[in-house]
Amino acid sequence: MKTVPSLLMLFSCIACSKPDSIQTKETPPYVVSKIDSTLKAQWVGSSIPPPPKVFYTDYNFIVDNKSEQVFLHRKKFMLFCGTGVDFTKPDFLYLTPEDFKLLSKDEIQSYFTDTLPNLNNQQAIVLASFQDSIKLKEVRTFIDSVFIARNIPRFNIRMVTEEERIVLEHKKQNLPYFADSIQWSDNFTIPFIHKRKRINSRTTQ
Repeated sequence: MKTVPSLLMLFSCIACSKPDSIQTKETPPYVVSKIDSTLKAQWVGSSIPPPPKVFYTDYNFIVDNKSEQVFLHRKKFMLFCGTGVDFTKPDFLYLTPEDFKLLSKDEIQSYFTDTLPNLNNQQAIVLASFQDSIKLKEVRTFIDSVFIARNIPRFNIRMVTEEERIVLEHKKQNLPYFADSIQWSDNFTIPFIHKRKRINSRTTQ
């Protein structure tokens, strides 16, 4: 009779422990730098130069994995040509905290499932991340279903720009923001354009 409890205990242990092969696997994060390097490698040896990076488009989503927040701004500046312009750098947009909208989960779902898949070929999307790894479930699913599947022809996934990061930090901390008080780097398409504006605004006061 002692064998019955022993068998019950054995079956209980088997039921509680699932083999690794049938355990639910989490979707791996999207690593921005890794994918970016892969895309660059595809153009090595090609006689055709790779397309220029698109920093700002019709829809610019900013992902913060730590706070699990997604922001949207729709400000862009199109510079089609110019001598001495470095197109590997972003434009300075003069963003303000008011330009960024914090999206609710319902709004994220609405954009990702309804609005964005129906864009025309002239419109583009940018996903920018504070961190190198994008782990947020809704965003990761959208990358797989829309970007990786090439359901949207024009898009870019990148790290946040200096301007986006600084302006959003002020917004999230509810701090007053004055672009004139920031010590900006020269990492913009036209160096010192924002500094020239700052000088001009002071001389008119």
